[in-house]
Amino acid sequence: LTLNPNNSKAHCGLGILHLMRHQAEQAENRFLVALDLDSQNQAALLELVSMAHQKNSFAQIKPRLVRFLLREPGNNGIRYQLAVCLYREGHWAACEREVDTIIAADSRHDGAIKLKQSMLKQKHSQGV
Repeated sequence: LTLNPNNSKAHCGLGILHLMRHQAEQAENRFLVALDLDSQNQAALLELVSMAHQKNSFAQIKPRLVRFLLREPGNNGIRYQLAVCLYREGHWAACEREVDTIIAADSRHDGAIKLKQSMLKQKHSQGV
């Protein structure tokens, strides 16, 4: 970072080091900077997704997942992460759209199939 403070991978690497030291706030800040510099930094994005699940707070990560998908719409791994976030928040229609997109591209995507089944059960049990 001394040589290039705009190096997204370096910020991500420092974020990982902070995680190893159990410094979650510093790690999160580094991952956010990494994504501000490069919205396609998948390592930083996935670390933030994991942290969002731990905190059960997805407001900060969802726009970053969407931004990633705008440039790489065929990345079903990231699309699945977005679908899971939407599921955890109870946004059934949006989750279903993402899951259907994944299944249309890969009819054997285990995670998407299971998520759709779970979502349909949840929706049915809530009378949605």
